[in-house]
Amino acid sequence: MAFDARKPEDQGYLADFPPEMREQLRALIHDELVNAGLLKGLVPGNNAGNIAVNNGVLNTNLNAALLEGRNAAAFAVEGHTHATATQSSNGLMSNADKAKLDTINAGAEVNQNAFTNVSVGGVVIQADNKNDTLTLAAGNNIALTPDAANDRITVSLSGTVESANVAGRLSGARSIALGGKISATGIGFDGTRDITLNVTNVTADYCTGNAATASRLSASRLIRLTGNTTGENYFDGSGNVIINTTTEVAQRVEDMSSRNGFKTLVQACMALNDFFRIGVGGDNNNGYVEIATADDGIEPIYVRQYTGVFQNLIRTLTLLDGNGNTGFPGEVWARAFHGHADSSSNANALGGQSLQWVFEQINAAKTGIVASNLAQNGWVKFANGLIVQWGFTQEKRDGDVENYKIVYPIAYTRFCVPVSTCVIKNYDGIARVPEFSWGEVTLQYARYYRRWARFFVVIGV
Repeated sequence: MAFDARKPEDQGYLADFPPEMREQLRALIHDELVNAGLLKGLVPGNNAGNIAVNNGVLNTNLNAALLEGRNAAAFAVEGHTHATATQSSNGLMSNADKAKLDTINAGAEVNQNAFTNVSVGGVVIQADNKNDTLTLAAGNNIALTPDAANDRITVSLSGTVESANVAGRLSGARSIALGGKISATGIGFDGTRDITLNVTNVTADYCTGNAATASRLSASRLIRLTGNTTGENYFDGSGNVIINTTTEVAQRVEDMSSRNGFKTLVQACMALNDFFRIGVGGDNNNGYVEIATADDGIEPIYVRQYTGVFQNLIRTLTLLDGNGNTGFPGEVWARAFHGHADSSSNANALGGQSLQWVFEQINAAKTGIVASNLAQNGWVKFANGLIVQWGFTQEKRDGDVENYKIVYPIAYTRFCVPVSTCVIKNYDGIARVPEFSWGEVTLQYARYYRRWARFFVVIGV
């Protein structure tokens, strides 16, 4: 129960008073209620000199310094008004806001030029509410760069797009170079940037007029050779020209080399890493010419004949093959041969005739040597049957007179004639006349011959 100013009522009963009075007394004491008609001699009211009463009536000359921390000057006076704003002058609002406000239809929301639906790949994405949000998500190799300040989203490629029809770079870098009459060093290119090729072999930096496609010179020019070889002809580019030359003095090897020692006149690399040269050398009137190959010691040297302008190879002379052998494509003629040509295993002709034919001719003519044994005890046999034989023996013997037989290497069948026989002794004794037969010769010597030598030469058929 709270304080009630209507209590006690005039028609109340005394029996009800004590509890209500006790509450009234408690409220006066503890709730600090004051029920007084005057406050510092002033009565409540709305006029000047009254304690202001909030009863809906305007108080006169209210003495208040602040209202919610503001002075009276901060508040408009009663009846205050503002000028009406127009599109050209400010009022309660600015003229710019007024002009903007006039473009809005009353009670209506005009078209905002916004898409309600967005179609992507045949799928329609519809806004679910008035202020819905459309989200852009970056896929593989796609980069999205938002710019909130400028309300902009930049879509770009990221990484290598191998399957794209139009890619920002290649899956693998490639080298681009120029070759032919115009050359440039290769530069790696993967499509991520522009490249510039540095052309190093070009006739001119640029061409003007018809120079790039000209088929002839604007004026003919004379091409002239001077020196030991002379000649000249005019050339305008419309066709090839031939210069007829005259050589007055040929340059000598002596002019190209030193007097003594070796001088290389021509040297070249062949077959990647083999070498060739022509040179001259020697000292003190003992000069020579060298034609040489080099590297592994097996590079051959050829002398060849062609038809046309080196079109068809006809024959080859091999001076030295890889094994040091020499081969001739045709016949070889010389005044004489030395060495082992007579025993060559591949020699099958002499003067165009076979060796068998040569023997047959010798036998038919019955002339010439057909066999021989050119040893200390040897013989020579001619085609007509004549045989010349010779021999020599040496022996030491003591004793009575003896007969000693020497058997001929080849026995004669028709006759034989001794040309010479002798016995050389180194002690007393007498040599007797020898006895001859078709197959042997008998020499007789005296006893006590200590050391002797026997010689014989015999001719027969």
